Amino acid sequence: MSETDRRGLLLVVNSLGVGGAEKQVVTLLNHLDTGRFRLHLAYIKRDERLLPQLDSSRLDEVLCCDVRSGIEREGVRRLRRLIRDRSIDAVVCTNMYSTLYGTLATFGLRPRPKLVAVLHTTTLSTYGEKIRLPLYRRIFRRCDLMIYVCSNQRDHWHKRDLTSRRDAVVHNGIDVQHFSQRPDTQRTLQIR
Repeated sequence: MSETDRRGLLLVVNSLGVGGAEKQVVTLLNHLDTGRFRLHLAYIKRDERLLPQLDSSRLDEVLCCDVRSGIEREGVRRLRRLIRDRSIDAVVCTNMYSTLYGTLATFGLRPRPKLVAVLHTTTLSTYGEKIRLPLYRRIFRRCDLMIYVCSNQRDHWHKRDLTSRRDAVVHNGIDVQHFSQRPDTQRTLQIR
């Protein structure tokens, strides 16, 4: 497959702070087929605790948008420039905040890359998220695909009218190698 045949894939996360969704993105980028995809990562806020776990040699670009809070124009511009300059074919956003940035960055681009949202939550944890729910409804309707981590989560958001053009359920995987270490059979636990 030639360089031009590889699809440009950008994954966007809120930050690289320790969390399940962020860890999943790092693991995914470390294992996707670089023969088929040109891989890129953007994170909105500068929290880089998971950065050492990322094999950045596999990626064409890693971008921090350096956003402090809310919606910052310069953060949207940085993301949009990466999408345009790197000919990104699909933008995969993790959770609501990064989907907001992905939507703003792709707005009006021709051709517009596919926009995918992956939700890992069923909660709106801050007051700001709760009051932005009507905005998020409009944003998610612009997504080409919304991925949920389980059917119950999809049902939860559908009841709240948070839907997209298409949706799918992709269950969270388990890194079996992490749990493959056998316990030391020489040691025994004494219970009193």
